[in-house]
Amino acid sequence: MINLPPSLQRFIFNHIGSVQELEVILLLRAWPERLWSGATVARELKRDAYSCDKCLADLVRRGFAARSSIDPDGVRYAPQPWSDQPLTLLAHLYPRHWTAVARVISSKAPADARDPK
Repeated sequence: MINLPPSLQRFIFNHIGSVQELEVILLLRAWPERLWSGATVARELKRDAYSCDKCLADLVRRGFAARSSIDPDGVRYAPQPWSDQPLTLLAHLYPRHWTAVARVISSKAPADARDPK
């Protein structure tokens, strides 16, 4: 089992709400120029379209994605600069070490791993 770096654990704890959310972010990241809807994300990830719609809206609100000016249902990958490095690391680690990442997502991080803000 891999031990994730403390900075990555803090990022996950503070910014990733669920495994589904991470998988949506990583899907958008894999095709940054593509426009996604809840339905297209749901088909790709074999998830519920309603929950994918909610997830996309939340990712837009939190600065991981942006709405298209051309297609009102289209969302594309558009992370804040501070999130690029940890998301790149997660994109490399998650396929091979998904249990370690999921464990951080689903558990409370120790107090010293939390972002003080």
